[in-house]
Amino acid sequence: MRTFRGAGTVLNSLTVLVGALVGLGLRTVLQGRPDLLESVKFSLGIVTICIGVKLFLAMRSPVVVAVSVAVGGLIGALIGLDQMVNNGALWVQGQFGGDPDFKRGLIVASLVFCVGPMTILGCLRDAIDGDIDLLKLKATMDGLVAIFFAAGFGVGVAVSAFVVLIVQGLLTAVALPLRGFASDQEMLEELSGAGGPVLVIVGLSLSGIKEVTSANWIPAPLLVPVIVGFSRWMRLRMNVVARVEPQ
Repeated sequence: MRTFRGAGTVLNSLTVLVGALVGLGLRTVLQGRPDLLESVKFSLGIVTICIGVKLFLAMRSPVVVAVSVAVGGLIGALIGLDQMVNNGALWVQGQFGGDPDFKRGLIVASLVFCVGPMTILGCLRDAIDGDIDLLKLKATMDGLVAIFFAAGFGVGVAVSAFVVLIVQGLLTAVALPLRGFASDQEMLEELSGAGGPVLVIVGLSLSGIKEVTSANWIPAPLLVPVIVGFSRWMRLRMNVVARVEPQ
């Protein structure tokens, strides 16, 4: 039976919200044990780094990933993206009682839930074929992860459910122009590769290993289609030149 367009995204958002609410219940227990809370935060930071490494290893071209991450971070720094995100997060944080972990929870959860090939491919299948099986799997995984992230970083993780709804909703809405991505394995792998270092940067900050303005690197995955498209055009031009050159 065909579901309504965007059903997978709605389900995904709800599982994140429910998982986060469960995690917030655990957080009230951990608040009385600061040592345990810090241990949870450090562990989640390390897990985020591991997820990032896994995504990075899915890449095909180190050059594409390196350029997208470097240029994406530069663009983010030039436009002050981290400050923009920080200001927005601080405003929302004020509506939820000023939880000091709000910004971290919101940013890391949003990135973990929205970066990766399952997000793009799942939304495309949902919109084009009405197939939400991939998003069902993602929703289950995200809901479980949300429990632990909310236990460590609080209500910001619950708010990330609305970020998931917006980001995946937009992807679903523009699915027809992007439907070529569903069969473009190279593009999906490069998108994963570019998202990996972003999560590693976030994980370094979460674990306390190094404080980094991680939001500046959000544009990195968005540059992948441009860089891959340019690379393909260059290869095509070189092949044409090679064929027409006299032997």
